[in-house]
Formats: sequence, structure tokens, C-alpha cells
Amino acid sequence: MEQEMSEAPVSPKNFSIRELRQVARNVPIIVRRYRQFHNSVADIELSGWYRFLDVPQEDPYFFSTSDLSDALRTRMLGAIQGELSVVPELRQLGDVLVYEEQLQGRSVEMELRLLETFLERCPSGYQMQPLSNVEAWKRAFEVAAEIIAFEAAWRPSGRLPAVGRSRYRRAEMQVRALQALGTPGLRVRDGQLLGEWRTAVHQGSDLARALIRKIGGALIIQRVFSLLERDDRSERYLTRRNAVLARDDGIPDIPWNHLLELASQAVSVTQLELAEPWDGRREKLWTRLLGVLRNLAAVYNVQFYNRFEGLLFHDLAGFARDVVLYDHLFTIPQWRPSDTPRLMTASFGWLPDSFQTNSGFSVRDAAVFAERLLEWQRQREGVPLVFSAETARQRCPELSDAALAALLDAASLPANRVNQGLHDPDSRPNSEHSFALRPLIEEGGRYLLFAAPWRAQAFFEVLESAARRWGETQQPRVNIRQKLGDATEPFLREQLAAHGVRAVGGKAQDIPGDVECDAVVEAANLRVFIEAKSKVLTWAGRTGQDVYLLKDFANSGVYAAAQAVRNAAALIRHGHMRLVDADGHEAELVDQGDDVITLSLSLGEFGGLQTTAAFQEALVVMAEGGEFVAHRTLDDEERRALVEANQRSAQYRRAFEGLVKVDPTVVEERHGRRMFLSLAQFLVLLDGVSGAQQFANRLLELSAWAPISLDPYVPILMADGRRQPDLISTVLQAGDGQMFALKGPLETLGRRRLRPK
Repeated sequence: MEQEMSEAPVSPKNFSIRELRQVARNVPIIVRRYRQFHNSVADIELSGWYRFLDVPQEDPYFFSTSDLSDALRTRMLGAIQGELSVVPELRQLGDVLVYEEQLQGRSVEMELRLLETFLERCPSGYQMQPLSNVEAWKRAFEVAAEIIAFEAAWRPSGRLPAVGRSRYRRAEMQVRALQALGTPGLRVRDGQLLGEWRTAVHQGSDLARALIRKIGGALIIQRVFSLLERDDRSERYLTRRNAVLARDDGIPDIPWNHLLELASQAVSVTQLELAEPWDGRREKLWTRLLGVLRNLAAVYNVQFYNRFEGLLFHDLAGFARDVVLYDHLFTIPQWRPSDTPRLMTASFGWLPDSFQTNSGFSVRDAAVFAERLLEWQRQREGVPLVFSAETARQRCPELSDAALAALLDAASLPANRVNQGLHDPDSRPNSEHSFALRPLIEEGGRYLLFAAPWRAQAFFEVLESAARRWGETQQPRVNIRQKLGDATEPFLREQLAAHGVRAVGGKAQDIPGDVECDAVVEAANLRVFIEAKSKVLTWAGRTGQDVYLLKDFANSGVYAAAQAVRNAAALIRHGHMRLVDADGHEAELVDQGDDVITLSLSLGEFGGLQTTAAFQEALVVMAEGGEFVAHRTLDDEERRALVEANQRSAQYRRAFEGLVKVDPTVVEERHGRRMFLSLAQFLVLLDGVSGAQQFANRLLELSAWAPISLDPYVPILMADGRRQPDLISTVLQAGDGQMFALKGPLETLGRRRLRPK
């Protein structure tokens, strides 16, 4: 079946590549004419250029090339001034040009130069005519051709340097990967990249899985973690990913997470116990495997190559999809192992005795089980841990035989069922066989535990799954997600108190409206409003299904930010606020003109969307009134999800408008002090903090480091004075030579189906 791979068709009624190519053919003629004129007059006789370009001269005694350039720029933008932003559509024209260049061998240098000349001179937010106004756009690009000619005329050689391609690197890498993997029917037609991409992806995945079986899944997982650096304090393995202000080399990244997910399907405990060596044959297969996976990942077109692409975007839904799907494919999900037991105890300590009767183990049993096994594995520096039920009993003497047996059963998957149903990069395993939900693999009575940071969250998931099953047996049914949210608030304040940070919270008693604060921290000239939500990023959102991703994001970070901003505005408006928490403790807040920071906390992780730079830009879009609309047919469930996302976006917009009314200075911040972290990230942020002032300073440092990466942990480590090391050079080099040398199948998903109006 043939499918589209570009974002949207280019209507023949719109300004398209055909018209752009017509203008491009005339550029050399204009350049020669301008060059001839330049040679006919002395360089100092700029007055002739004013007449030649028909530019009014305001001061008869002042001449400037910058004046002339500015006049041409104004003329170009004036030709298409209107009420829309069509920058995404113009960038798509560039993508299609790159597709044609790669597939047809035709140079598109001049067409790209015209596009870049326009885009580089178009201010952010500039309102334009629709592309259906073909004549206006032809005129604008004709002026762009004059700008190119004018700049060429003033260069000694008369030539311009090669046009920058970084903006179109994604399209180039995508189509090259499709070519390398032999996509049937790959071609460009009517502004669309066409090909049987599903067939190609499926066949490419078959090849990757075959290579994994030849190497051995357990050996591959061991190899990955032996190559990665580990930060001791955060207990994380650090994978190199695109740092948006320091990367422009255009090399596709290795999809580490997808590699681990596939390798988990081919794990053999026996192979590990035999200690088979990593020989030259396996090294060659490994290099080829990385090339296949890089091609597969490049097809999905979610990696940022341009250094500013992660900071400047025109399509929030498309940006969010790219960021989250990148995380799903490339980044290894990790929790700090030493935090996992206390997160389990704090989140589920409210469960009654009937839970143990139902599951066979208590919350304390599950926390002890996780603590002992994770610490045991962590001491092995990433080397897989193989153990029996008997050795587990020796490690967990506090547990009864019945509780240990129940936990081993709940926490393990048979080796031949791990991640069943997972095949292509955007597929999902059967929920009962998902390795993300169970930390152990069992084979022949032996249990296998891989790198502790990678498996830590799965111990939490085991307890949550058991709690959910218990809740479904109760009358009435217990809302586990609500209970988790309720448990987060006291845990949050306890953790702050452990670091000498006084946090107050509760319902406001002396002001109208339903105002309730999870936690408020006061420091010198600064007040931090913290709101926590238990909403997680669902599997549908994690794999880039746009409406569900927007719903999850809106119900977590955005909803929490709306509440925090609303609470800050209420305090400023009334001048004081008396809070009473669930235990009857009272606290008085008085507005003294302090600056405000808001911190949204989620129980689950949202990857790159939790970087401060990405979160702030998303809030800017929402505060400016953008509403998400579908450019495809939605089913009833998708429509409900979209409505819910728009409701949360509107809540933030109203909350921010309320804050602006009482404190107009926040407009200048552009939401610069709105932050979004997971609870696990928050615990890492607290490392070394002592007192409210140091906590506030740490948040300010976090905001300052925000633009350096779309990995949320990197700014946290930077704020704590640490640095993220690159991967070992052998990892960066592995597979590079094979990237476009493979033969076998592919294609890519339609991107950015939603966008703000």
C-alpha cells in the first residue's frame, strides 16, 4: 500500500516548487545584470545604486549598503503582508526540494537559496498572505532574487558561498535512509514523498531482529551499558543526544531505547552464564545492526539536527510529537535506584491490609524487595545479575517465603514472552508482556536483572499494577491515580523539609474561590508555587499519537502550571492568604512584591517536554490563544482527548491573563519562570540543597541552563555543577560507515497532524 511521507500535499493552486523554480531560473540573469552595473560605477558611488534599485534616499548626504538591503527586505515582506503564518509550509517546500535532489540527482541550490533568503529575513510571528495568492508570493521571491544579486555584486568574486543546509538536514537524512533500506516505490509527486514505508519499516525491523538473535540479546544489553558513562550521584547512564546549541553535524543518533527493547526479546540466561565472548564476528554484526537501527529511526524524522530547532518552533503539536517520539526511540528511561523504594512507600503507603491479602505481599515487602535487588545489581557496575529464588531469599531475609514467591512472580516475565507484540519502532508490546512493567526476566528457574537505573521504575510499576488490580475488586472501585496524587503532596513537603526547606500548603480560608496550594516555598524576594499531578505519559502519547500526547501533557504540566499561576495571582490580588492543610496546620502568606516561580511536578516522566526551554515555549503558544485543531478525521475518543487538551490550554491562558492583571511585569518574562519536572527529577534536583534560598537558587540555575539540551536531566546536572560526558568515542563511531550502505527496506510517518490556529 502506498502512503504519503510528507506533512501535507502542496495544492496546485498554491505557490509551489514550480513557481519557485521559475524564479530561480532568472537569478543568474539578475546576478549578471547587477554585477555589470556594479563594475560600471565606482564602489563609493552608492547614489547610483539607490537609483538603480529605485530606493528613496532620505538623506542626500548619507549612503549605506545596509539601507539598500533593508529597503529590499521591506519590499519583499511587504509583497506578502497579510494575516497568516505560512513558515511551516515554506519549510516543507524546502524539504520537498531536498527529496527531489536526493531521488532525482537534480541540484536545488538556487531554490533553497531563495527560500533561505526569505526565511532568514522574515521576523518571528510575521503575518503573511496565504500561499494561494500566487502572484504576491512570486513577487516576494523575485525581490529575494534581487537581494541575492545585490549581495553577490558586492563580493569580490561575484559569487556567494554555498547555502546553509542545516534547516533541511532532517529531510535529507530521512530520504537517504529510505533509499538505503530499499523503500518500494520511493518518489516525489505533487509535493509529497511517496513510498511503501510500512513494508520497508517492517522488513528493516525483521533484519534488525535477525542480527540481534545472532549476537544474543543479553550480550547486546550488557554491551550497551558497558559503553555508557554513569554519573554516580544521579546514578544515571548518560547517552549522548542532540544538545540543541552545540550540534550541527547531521549524524543520525543511535536509537538506544529501541535497541534495548528489541534485544530484550532475545535474552538467554544460559548464554550469559556460559560467558560467551564478544568476538570479531559479533563486532561486525553489531556494527551492521547499529546501521540498520539508525536508518529505521531516521525514517521517523524526529531527530533535530539544526542547533536551534529545539528552541524555535511554529507547531506545538508537531514539536511535542517529535520530542516525545525521539525520547521513545533514542533515550533510555531511567530512575535513580536509591530513590525507588521511598517513592514506592510514599505513593502506596495508604493501601490497607486487604491489599496484602489480594496480592500476596505488602507495600513494605515490595519496597524491600526493590531496594535489595537494585542495590545488589548496582554494585555490579551494569553487569547483568543472574540469581535464583534461594539467593533472593538470602538477600531479602525480612520477607516471608510466600511474599518473596509472590513478588518474584509479579516482577518477572518468561524469557520467551518479553515484549511480545513489539516489532516496528512505533509498535507496542502486549501490556501483559511489556518489559517496561516488570523488571526481571525468568528462564528455567533463574532470574535476570539488568542495569539498575534502567529497571528501577519497573519495580514501581509492579506495585502500581498490583494496587490497580486490588482497586478493581473494591466496592466502590478505588481510583488509584487519584490516590497517587493525594499521596504526592505530603511526600513533596517531607522531602523539602528533609533539605531544610519549609513548604506550606492547603486550602485558602480567607479569599473567595476554590484556591488550594500543594506547596509554597518562600525565599528572599522569591516565592515558589509547586503543584503536583499524578497523570503520566500513556503508551499512546509516548509513541507519538498526537491527540493523546497533547491530552497527557495538558493534564499534567499545563494543568499544574495553570493552578500554580492562578494561586500566585490570588495571593497578589488579595495581598494575603491563610492556608490550612489536611492535618489542620495553618500558614499565613503575605504578598511583599516577591518574584514568582511556578513548578509543575508529575509522577511520570515526559522526557524533552520537561526541559524548561520546551515547556516555556509551549506555554507561550497556549497563552497567546492558540487552539489545537485536527487536520485529519478523528474518532470519538480522539475528539474527546482533543477537547480536553484545549480545555487545559484555555485554563492556563485564563490563569496567566489573571496574573498579568495584577502583575504586568510577568509579560516581560515570557513565562520564563515556569518549570516542569517529574518527581524523580525533583529528587535529583534536591541533591545538596540546604534551605529555602539554596532551593530557589537551584531553580533559577535550572532555568539558566535550560536551552542547552532536550534531555531534562542535563540542566539539572549543570545546575548542580556537574557536566554530562559524551559517549565513549567507540560508540559514536560505531555504525557510521554503514549508515547508508545497507540494502533492505523502509519509509516515514506523516508528521505534525495538529497545529495551533
